[in-house]
Amino acid sequence: MHKNDYRMFDGFYIPVIPDADYHFDTDHRGCNFLFIDDRQKRYVISFESCLDVYEKCVNFPQYKKSEYRENGRTMHTLLMEREADNERGNYGFFILDTPMLARTAITIFGTLLRSAGDTKTPMRVGFLVNGINVILNFLLIYPTRAVWGVTVFGAGWGVIGAAVASAISFVIGGVCITVVLWRHPLLSPRGQKLRPDWDVLKPCLRVALPNALQRFGTSLGYVAFASMINSLGEITTAAHTIANTVESAFYIPGYGMQTAAATLAGNALGAGDNRRVKELARMILFIEVSLMIVSGSLLFLFAPNMMRLFSKDAQVIALGVTVLRMVAVSEPFYGVSII
Repeated sequence: MHKNDYRMFDGFYIPVIPDADYHFDTDHRGCNFLFIDDRQKRYVISFESCLDVYEKCVNFPQYKKSEYRENGRTMHTLLMEREADNERGNYGFFILDTPMLARTAITIFGTLLRSAGDTKTPMRVGFLVNGINVILNFLLIYPTRAVWGVTVFGAGWGVIGAAVASAISFVIGGVCITVVLWRHPLLSPRGQKLRPDWDVLKPCLRVALPNALQRFGTSLGYVAFASMINSLGEITTAAHTIANTVESAFYIPGYGMQTAAATLAGNALGAGDNRRVKELARMILFIEVSLMIVSGSLLFLFAPNMMRLFSKDAQVIALGVTVLRMVAVSEPFYGVSII
């Protein structure tokens, strides 16, 4: 190979892999690491002073280890096949999608309860689902470890643990909201026939089908966009993922007003009060834009602080801050579109 086909790293010449993403990092002890990602394999290169990372990977079969000695020093390489990542991801998606009936119950039954004026029960179920998810993630993702000097149990399942935690929380939430609906004096299906009532279903389908097609198109666009982002490398993918997580928190006021608008406008339409519908539209639109301006301003100002909560990598933080500030400017316009 030509000398330009190698890169110097801590005294060793590392072969350049075409189209791979190279990322250098240093831990708190000053140990240097080189991460190489070529979309199919991921290499982690370290040296004798940083053997702890190398040794901790002994029990992980997805890693293949190799050593190279030069001038009395040893370079350790960990090779992780991408196929192992993909297999775990497939299992994770399967587990996460298994309780789809429970997830559907949370969405549909929650909407029914809100339409009947009960907005607190869906909120409580949402808190319950998220609380259980957080606790189980803490216990199932990470291995047994010491936290503040106390040994905490951990299953160490990684991605699979996150999927199991979400599945369990969705099932519990779905069961809880189904019980509430079953006991509701107005909405309970007790005593009703299972035969479809087309007089009821036809207006529902007229509203549901266009909305389903819109959601499908939006989700398909997100998938295509995420695929393009992932092809740009680990740093870009990390920045995009963190930015998505942060911005979703600042959309909460907007989505809250969206739910309020749908519920109140539906009640007014059901009562045949068109004037009330117009008044609600003007009022909620004003509140929505005001809330999104405030949340967008906070996101613009505190974007660096929010990124630092999730990453210490300077490149990831800088790229994520740029993305968040671009999103912050568009928040009021997004608020109008969802209302």
